[in-house]
Amino acid sequence: MSTEFVAIDFETTGLSPNSPHSHRVIEIGIVRFSIENGILAEYESVINPQRDIGPFDIHRISAGEALGAPTFAEVASDIARLLNGARLIAHNKNFDLRFLRSELDRAGIKYADLDAICTMELVGMIKPRGPRRLTDCCDLLGIEILDAHRALNDAKMAANIAISVLTRTGFPALTSPVEIQGPFGESSPPVKRGETVPSTVTQGSYLRHIMDRLTHQELPVSRIGLAVAEYLNLLERALEDRRIDQSEADELIDLADRLMIPKSQLGAIHATYFSTLCEHALSDGSISPDEEFDLNSVANLLNIGDWREIVNVSSPRSHIKSTTIQIPAGTTVCFTGSMKYPRKKCIEIATAAGLVNVDLVSKSLDILVVADPDSQSSKAMKAKKYGLRIIAATAFFELIGDDGYALAEEAPEIEVDLTFESDDQPVEYIIAIGNRDVRLYEASDAIDADVIMAKDEVSELLKGLPSQEFQVLELQNQLKALRKAIPNQASMYQIETDIAPKVRDVLTDVYVHLQFLQEQKNVVTQYVHYTITSTTESVIESLAMLSLIPTLQNFQEISSEIWSRLLLEQIDKTLRNLQPVMKELTTSEFLIAEAATDFSDSSVSTRLQDCSIVLTGTFNDFSREEGRGAVIRRGGKSPSSISGKTYALIAGFDPGSSKIQQAINAGIQILSAEEFRTLLDEGPGRTFPAPKEIKPKSSTQPKPSKEQEYETLTCVICNSQFSRIRVKGRKPHNCPNCNF
Repeated sequence: MSTEFVAIDFETTGLSPNSPHSHRVIEIGIVRFSIENGILAEYESVINPQRDIGPFDIHRISAGEALGAPTFAEVASDIARLLNGARLIAHNKNFDLRFLRSELDRAGIKYADLDAICTMELVGMIKPRGPRRLTDCCDLLGIEILDAHRALNDAKMAANIAISVLTRTGFPALTSPVEIQGPFGESSPPVKRGETVPSTVTQGSYLRHIMDRLTHQELPVSRIGLAVAEYLNLLERALEDRRIDQSEADELIDLADRLMIPKSQLGAIHATYFSTLCEHALSDGSISPDEEFDLNSVANLLNIGDWREIVNVSSPRSHIKSTTIQIPAGTTVCFTGSMKYPRKKCIEIATAAGLVNVDLVSKSLDILVVADPDSQSSKAMKAKKYGLRIIAATAFFELIGDDGYALAEEAPEIEVDLTFESDDQPVEYIIAIGNRDVRLYEASDAIDADVIMAKDEVSELLKGLPSQEFQVLELQNQLKALRKAIPNQASMYQIETDIAPKVRDVLTDVYVHLQFLQEQKNVVTQYVHYTITSTTESVIESLAMLSLIPTLQNFQEISSEIWSRLLLEQIDKTLRNLQPVMKELTTSEFLIAEAATDFSDSSVSTRLQDCSIVLTGTFNDFSREEGRGAVIRRGGKSPSSISGKTYALIAGFDPGSSKIQQAINAGIQILSAEEFRTLLDEGPGRTFPAPKEIKPKSSTQPKPSKEQEYETLTCVICNSQFSRIRVKGRKPHNCPNCNF
């Protein structure tokens, strides 16, 4: 009996199901095959992710299309039937396995341990250190390249890679057959791309149907202008989210009936209004793909038919001016979905228009701006539940006067920097984005997918290394010395043979040190624990980019000079960011002492019985919460404010000035972090010396006392004289006459 394999591929809303965004599968493609008999069965379906759809520009699946598709649980029985008993194949297997396990877990479906044969590893058997991208692997093996980022096409290409390699090399060590056990719910049929009826078409049909209710034959001439303006005002408001629901359609028709607008004239008003949208889109001479998508949505809603005919009409026509709805200053807005502008830019534009950005949806929110009107993000679902105003991103930015959104490509404004070699040399034009050569952006984008896959590989390799604690000062010195030794320019050969190995060694030492700290969670501070995560991600990304060096020559459109500049830039950035934080990435002596303390001993657990100890400021070796916990474990109390029962105030860096003054006035002893440790170990009773100097956190200058010395100065601006208290280090400013 021949061995059967099954290639699987997912299109997803993001990179990881375990991220804070809880990304989901949005399309699945499956190909079951054997080496002897070729492809045996195929399966594909769009999946409703029950959340925001993520980067539409990559997978090209709209929220409306996903909304009409089954959930993963509803097709799980079909998926299990195709996978069970076969050996799993996937390109960049760790990515697909993570999502497969996550979706099965969400659906409450049991399964045996899942593993897969990775086609990247299979290609490596033919050409060591070969390409990583799926299409590049197909090109290397002479396999037909299908339209990428469609799950079934990617699964077919993965299957063909496996057939090609395994035919030549024979089988490697095989993984166990898939065993998905259930239980399964009621099954739903798969939905392929293009099979769901867009909600805009359905809504348009509904609007056309209820327009038949209009009975008026002709709109009186005296009311044409006023009636059209009033109707357009409501129409624009209804179209803000690029959807017309049943209540909005009923409201539009009721208004048209009340204004005595007949069906024939209402259709003409819709068409003429739509033509103004087309004219606006054509104002720059062309209609972008996103403008076309937006116009198509509105055309379906208004039953326009082939709207492209409107664009091509050149004869004069009456123009109905759009009654643009202004959004008043102070309006609160919230954004959801993958916008064409970076989120920071969206907020900046909204703020410049006088609007107030908020991060969460509540009943008091005025407007939710959605990247896709059919979004199922938690924000969108909550806004619909509360009946809040929802506006599509394209419409929103037009309303606040930003016409560039429909043409945006998620890049900062480009400025041109001209560099002239000499009078008789050709001019070299360097296009810069934010003072950075645009070719570096292009190179970074070219390997973006490769870096993502390489990060998974590097992570797996690093997991096999034993953790080890290093002296942070030693690591910091290594990083400093290495960064100082990195040249400003280097050839790819020099980077590959000399620079990259040294950087890998140091970054690997940093990684195993971070893993040691990760294993010592009980003796590292909360800040260090947080920093470990972000630092580990930065180290893995840099190591992943360095691992791609042998494959960069495959990108023939990008010169080796650009690759070397990009690599040196990444190396410098990583070393520069690591150097200052390394000294903090160590275990806490305070928490080590706490971990070694036997709290089952009653003399310890009652050591601070009835003692009230307040902490203020920040501490290097522990957080305030950890300090309070140490007091409470010894039977004491640790309130946030000082009272007559307070035994001691523990002051760290930037302590609260009011707490310091209260303690001084009440004669409460003020202790340092080291004295706090002594108090925890010995208990109350010991008298500590008064602190030498405490610098409270305060933005105000101290009030002058009689003993303070005054000085007279001449203002350099207005030439007038003024007096002030002499303060060490203070500059001769603060003239009361000119406010200098």
